Amino acid sequence: AGGLNKQNQYIDLNGSGRLGRMDYAFELVHLNGTSPAISGAAGGTPGTREAHRAYLGYLDLRYALPPEILRFEKQDLLSFGAAFGYGSGDNNPNDGKNKNFDNLFIDETSFRYNFLYSDDIHGYNGRGFDTRRGSGFSNTTFVQPYVVLKPIEKFEMRVSWSFLRASVAQPAGTGVLGPKPVLNSALAYSSTAVGGPTSDIGQEVDVLADYFFSPAVRFFSHFGMFLPGRIYGPSADNALKYELGVEYRL
Repeated sequence: AGGLNKQNQYIDLNGSGRLGRMDYAFELVHLNGTSPAISGAAGGTPGTREAHRAYLGYLDLRYALPPEILRFEKQDLLSFGAAFGYGSGDNNPNDGKNKNFDNLFIDETSFRYNFLYSDDIHGYNGRGFDTRRGSGFSNTTFVQPYVVLKPIEKFEMRVSWSFLRASVAQPAGTGVLGPKPVLNSALAYSSTAVGGPTSDIGQEVDVLADYFFSPAVRFFSHFGMFLPGRIYGPSADNALKYELGVEYRL
């Protein structure tokens, strides 16, 4: 539309499977393109478009303890796992690295990697892979150990703890994307810094329970608590969220 819309090219490589008792899932994404035309409120030169490039890497490893160790006949009763993620992007116009990033995200299973941080803080809406939507994975590196309990075939509970760091440090108090993201000023947490650069995004604990009533129907109860770090400044409140619902897949 008159050269105003962004133009992005995505290359996405992802897969999953099982090796013995180890489940794995991975995703690699490269994004390259241009931003929408910059408005006066978004920073940069109004009426121009900025080039950007960004990367995403994600790995999830999950090991199910053998039944003989647990002395219980149920397969996959207890599993231990860890997820690792890296998203590039920063808002420092002077360092020459990915200065005009666009949002990067995981596909339809991304609600599993963290429940609250990207959902509420950075706008992730739980939708599938789509060039019209983004999430809070830009400029984010995380490690997430977790435990999965599956006492019966249809019920699964997952408890995780996420440790989140900014891939590129930002002024304290301005959020992960810095004081004035070029692509959209509405993404800025704050325009006022309260301290020097920091990578401390915070931590999050999630408790996710799912009951698969049938192949098409899932009941779920999800709880998340995000503890913001220094990158959000000294006054950011903890965030709590609870969801109870049913999902039907056509």
